Amino acid sequence: MVKRTKLVVLIIGCILLCPLFIWGGNVCRHRLVFAHVIEPVVVTVNGYRLMPDFSPEHNIYEAMTLNTMYENIMQVNGLKKAFRVTSFMSNDLLPFSINGKTYYLRIRPRRLPRIDVQSNGATDGHILTTFAGISKKAQGFAVMMNTRGDVLFYYTNPNPRLNVSDFKRYILPNGKIRYTMMVQTTSCCSAYWYGELLVMDGKFRKIRSLRQQKDIKGTGLIDNHDSLLLSDYHYILPRNQHEVMVVDGEEKHVAASIMQEIKNGQVIFEWQSQNYPELLDEALRACQYEEHAQDYLHLNSIIIDPRDNHFIVSFRSTSSVMKIHRKTGQILWRLGGKKDDFGLTPEQLFVFQHTATITDDGYVMIFDNHARDLDPRCAGGFPYQPAETSRILKFKLDEKNKRLAGFQSFPLPWHAAYMGSVFETEYNTYIVGYGSNAQMGAAEIDRDGKILWEMRQPVGFYNYRVYKYKPVLSR
Repeated sequence: MVKRTKLVVLIIGCILLCPLFIWGGNVCRHRLVFAHVIEPVVVTVNGYRLMPDFSPEHNIYEAMTLNTMYENIMQVNGLKKAFRVTSFMSNDLLPFSINGKTYYLRIRPRRLPRIDVQSNGATDGHILTTFAGISKKAQGFAVMMNTRGDVLFYYTNPNPRLNVSDFKRYILPNGKIRYTMMVQTTSCCSAYWYGELLVMDGKFRKIRSLRQQKDIKGTGLIDNHDSLLLSDYHYILPRNQHEVMVVDGEEKHVAASIMQEIKNGQVIFEWQSQNYPELLDEALRACQYEEHAQDYLHLNSIIIDPRDNHFIVSFRSTSSVMKIHRKTGQILWRLGGKKDDFGLTPEQLFVFQHTATITDDGYVMIFDNHARDLDPRCAGGFPYQPAETSRILKFKLDEKNKRLAGFQSFPLPWHAAYMGSVFETEYNTYIVGYGSNAQMGAAEIDRDGKILWEMRQPVGFYNYRVYKYKPVLSR
């Protein structure tokens, strides 16, 4: 009984005193020991190489990804040792030794943003977002946090000058948990980040990286805006890429939008905007096609309407949302923009919106940036009414008769010139991401407009989208 009491005291003492611990023989240890390691030495944490890559001359390293929810694994030439992280609040160093020499893993990356939140009655949940650095010295991160702002998981791009985007969670039809994010792999092209879709399991372990198939440019890289994972082998990947279109005998350089639906490695549907030259006349910006690669559409979100299984796609540069037939590619209707099908009034028109979704009560919901950078050469007399802040807009569509059956507008206290998001949560609230706003990063708002939770924008960063989910753990 005395021995058991001492063991319990020892274990509790380790947990209280050590923010980092691993269990071995029912005793917590402060050091990961790897002996008799044969060169060359390869060190990984959670399947990724250290940053910088391991070298006997270097002393302190960082991990591409760590979490507080599950075991983390350090592997040295095939030998694995587990450790747990309980917090990213301090600048702890985890010592590990290889052949008797000690090195250190910095648990909190130096460039991981400091997160400042305020809660006013928000229910706890898992909040997912990505932070992109404004300066070249600011590193991009995907982060899962709780409503207290405690980081539970992070992933950073191995190239500190590249970013990550659109970190979100799925629960697939078979009940499996998946996380996805777009990881930038090239610095090409200022308007978009190009890379691959990283798919992880419920414990944040990499499953695979996805690209488009049959890409005429030969790379298959997707851009940073959106993706849909329907199952492990069925997904939607959009991309914007430079194309030359010949219209009325003239060459026009554009950034065309391309969507691919891929199942079991085969493209079962592809939509290419260059097959619809009438869309060139709908741009409210970037319509001077004698210039290079005009971004006349700028696809920035895509969902599947559960009522009829067709795509609903948001195009920023036309300030419109379109329904696209999932088999034929036909444009079934336009909401907003120059060729709006639903008779929107100037008060209902939106400008350079992001993140169109379908709510549980059947509304098309949009984060209306209400940006002010219309190009008069393109927009002409487009009759929208300017506003000082961004808005949440909800449209109930009578698609058969092409009219509005309902409309709701919720002014927001902050303005996002670009990026931004709004989603319904499982708590019957809205989670809003303020994108490019330099002061406010995100907020949770109830149906009456009360702010339940806010996150200040970390200095030197902006976020792309923000999601909130009920906590789930993977078995």
